[in-house]
Amino acid sequence: MSVRIRTLRTFILCLAVLCSATGLIAFENGDYRSKWGGTWETPALWETYNGSAWVNANSIPPVNISGSVFVRHNLSCYSDLNLTGKIEITNQLYLRSGSSLVINPGADLSLMGNLRLDDQALLINDGEILVSGNNRSITLEAGSVFTNNASLHSTGNRFSFNQLSSSTLILGKQGSITGSGSFTANHHCTIQIAHPQGLDGAIGLGGNENFDQVYFVFNGTEPQITGTSMPTSALGIVFANPAGTFLSQNISIVEKVLVTQGSTLDFGTNILNRAYWGAGHFIMETGSTLYTAHPQGISSTGEVGSVRLTQRDFSSYGNYGFNGNQPQEISNFTTVPATDPEGRVVVGNIIVDNDAGVSFNDPLLILEQVIVNSGTAVGNVQIDGNESLVDGIDSSYYYHRFEPNGVPIRAYRPHTDILNNQQSAIRRRWVITGNFTGTKRVTFFWDAADDNGLNWSDGIPVVKKGNQILRSELFDTHSNPRWITVDITDLNSRANFSILMNGDDTLPVQLSSFDALPIQGDKIRVRWVSQTETALSGYYILRSTESVLAKAQIISPLIAATNSSNLTSYSFDDRELYSSGVYYYWLQSLDLDGGTQYHGPVMANLSFSDPQTPQPQLVTGLKELFPNPFNPDLSIAFELAIDSRYDLAIYNQRGQLVKNLSSGLKNAGAYKLIWDGRDNRGIACSSGTYLIILDTADQRSIKRATLVK
Repeated sequence: MSVRIRTLRTFILCLAVLCSATGLIAFENGDYRSKWGGTWETPALWETYNGSAWVNANSIPPVNISGSVFVRHNLSCYSDLNLTGKIEITNQLYLRSGSSLVINPGADLSLMGNLRLDDQALLINDGEILVSGNNRSITLEAGSVFTNNASLHSTGNRFSFNQLSSSTLILGKQGSITGSGSFTANHHCTIQIAHPQGLDGAIGLGGNENFDQVYFVFNGTEPQITGTSMPTSALGIVFANPAGTFLSQNISIVEKVLVTQGSTLDFGTNILNRAYWGAGHFIMETGSTLYTAHPQGISSTGEVGSVRLTQRDFSSYGNYGFNGNQPQEISNFTTVPATDPEGRVVVGNIIVDNDAGVSFNDPLLILEQVIVNSGTAVGNVQIDGNESLVDGIDSSYYYHRFEPNGVPIRAYRPHTDILNNQQSAIRRRWVITGNFTGTKRVTFFWDAADDNGLNWSDGIPVVKKGNQILRSELFDTHSNPRWITVDITDLNSRANFSILMNGDDTLPVQLSSFDALPIQGDKIRVRWVSQTETALSGYYILRSTESVLAKAQIISPLIAATNSSNLTSYSFDDRELYSSGVYYYWLQSLDLDGGTQYHGPVMANLSFSDPQTPQPQLVTGLKELFPNPFNPDLSIAFELAIDSRYDLAIYNQRGQLVKNLSSGLKNAGAYKLIWDGRDNRGIACSSGTYLIILDTADQRSIKRATLVK
């Protein structure tokens, strides 16, 4: 609607211009027009329309112009004009030093000649400027300011907008210069842009656009881009938009880039370079924010990352976001002015929104929050604030790692020390404050020196959470640091964790498979196969319509365990189902000593109109690894009981990803793949024990293989 109204107004204004040029315009009582050139403030050069004819005026036009004024000659103006009507310029109007012209909403300036601004002159357009005819121009001289909050449109030929050195052009949110013509901004001009589309939306003339070492300011109030029409080099840029400005392309800087307090600059993968004839200085003010998707993030030295100016003053009280789509690694990063006695790099907040993860190679002190929306923040990260939100974090400072799984920990605040003197426990202990509902996988690390005299050949590690014992197949007590990985469920406010040694190196239960399948009679059969059982009381089955353990309910009696060292198969038929849909199942194993483990969830899709029959001949999971030990190739066999999406990957002793071997959607069947002993970069792995992990939507299967060279 606004476009149609603007088009109609432009048509009416063009028609008025045409009528004026042909002498057909209807003048109104009180209109003014010039008789000859001179200064605006000379009464003798004006005549006024009395309703029927033009007569000599006794005064100059009023400074508050509500009618029409026709500038037919070369005039210099020293007054402050406030336009609510119309000014038509067919020759030249020269706003001299100290003068101003304000075009109010609904008012029009018709330019069929030239408009020029002297030093310290001011032009504000909140109405409309229409340029028509040939060889028209607007010129801003040094020291002048043109604030354009509305439309300046050219329909003529060879219109030129000329911004001379040290002049200022301010383009508001709705301000635009469009149509036919050319634009020239000379050295040391300033162009301020609030338009959401940046330079692309603010200046769109059809002819040449030339920016000769200009200062740009992006000061919008809603998200904006710099625009792809930005020049490849600029004298400097100021980013002053709290809603954020996105850098649309690489730009070389001669002098300075400033990100003002409270403003946000998003680089994407683009770069601010140092111009070869300048030094370049990057400055962040307190409370400003940077986002980068560049794989190298930001760095304080070298031709690395998003900022490559000679001097880089990253703020100790600034915020740093990393939103790439591939792994990002941050190195040689320093901030000013704050320093840390331990040599840590001080920052305000860290934000990670990268599924591939972000690694910080410099130790960090976070004054406020770490926010990990997706992926994992990896590094020696110390947090002072109390309100962090993390999905995945791997902190060598706190000796633990949470894997990202879409279940964020709110109000996350970790602590660790080596003051645990409990018997049969390592010295390191953890206190994790925060809350989440669901399940998170956490890996705890500790140094060999913190073993507290424990001989791991006598037993295996278990995690003690409060009074609950958590056991796991994922651990390594021979590496340094040592580690164990467990799943924890539902953290509410605060939990204490420690690592104990279990004298029996056999877990109460090790599962070979766990699945759930619809069967005839509108039932779902839950099946599991235990590899070994020791000191196990039995099992419970839990069910939910959501994949959240906290919302599941026990639906079975205690199913007694056999406590056999041989494979044992179990099944439970869920008969109390009354509607079609997706159901999630967990298996809870109860130890004789009171400990519990949860397995799952596994999923089954029940359709009352199309029941399925289980296929017992295939069991989802890893099968034979051959040869084991191996060098260099390892044959990995696995089965999928049903059509499944799967991920088959190799991890090292610390649980870190080494190789994404295969993933995708496969039909039910038996498969075999070869791992050549190389990581994701194609580099041959060193000798050691590796974890082969098969993940499907409803279960995980793990086996160990040893590479010997």
